[in-house]
Amino acid sequence: MPGMDGTEISRRLRAESKERLIHIIILTSRTLRRDVVEGLLAGAHDYLTKPFDQEELKARITVGRRIITLQEALANRLKEIEDTMTSIQESF
Repeated sequence: MPGMDGTEISRRLRAESKERLIHIIILTSRTLRRDVVEGLLAGAHDYLTKPFDQEELKARITVGRRIITLQEALANRLKEIEDTMTSIQESF
């Protein structure tokens, strides 16, 4: 990708989307361990190298969707608990 690689995109997405739940998969031709580590530390959740298997990519996307669904459910439950605690505190 001219001018920007997956690691830089991950950094920017993380910086710009603190409120949104996103799952980042870097798909790259870079295979060195340091590239993988750098990509993951930049905010990617997964790292896949080219050439890649389409079924493996689909499976990783499915996992990402599952993680986001669980994070949303957890956030909703936490909000319910906070609302309940506020209601209890206000009743005293």
